Amino acid sequence: MRDVWSTEGSSALARSGEVRFKVLEGGLSRSLRADEAWHEDAVQVRRNGIVAFVCVTAIILALGITALGMSLSVEARVADSVASLPYETVTVQAGDSLWSIASGCEVPGYGTADVVRWIRERNHLDSANLHPGQSLEVPVAS
Repeated sequence: MRDVWSTEGSSALARSGEVRFKVLEGGLSRSLRADEAWHEDAVQVRRNGIVAFVCVTAIILALGITALGMSLSVEARVADSVASLPYETVTVQAGDSLWSIASGCEVPGYGTADVVRWIRERNHLDSANLHPGQSLEVPVAS
């Protein structure tokens, strides 16, 4: 390699030529000026940043899709298991609501919201409005 700095006469450490680097790529060598080497490093850093961004984005999307799939799977399993519960018929009294009826069912392992959903689906209710004397099928603990 050539000496870049030299001392001649009264000028100490005067630059004596162009800075060059030897770059080996796939077994081939070529010489680069210092500014070309810097540019290639900057391009490589930019490429690495883009690759990292794409990888992180792909991981986030994969995790989101997995979480959504798991959520839908759990909801489907709850709906299937609630659908298989035995039931009885009750008559709506004045002041009853779907929530009050569902909370009175106390089916182990199921929340009141699950029981409300079951009652609405089982009785084909479009709204939460109930009328005294109305008959509803409600789940019972097995």
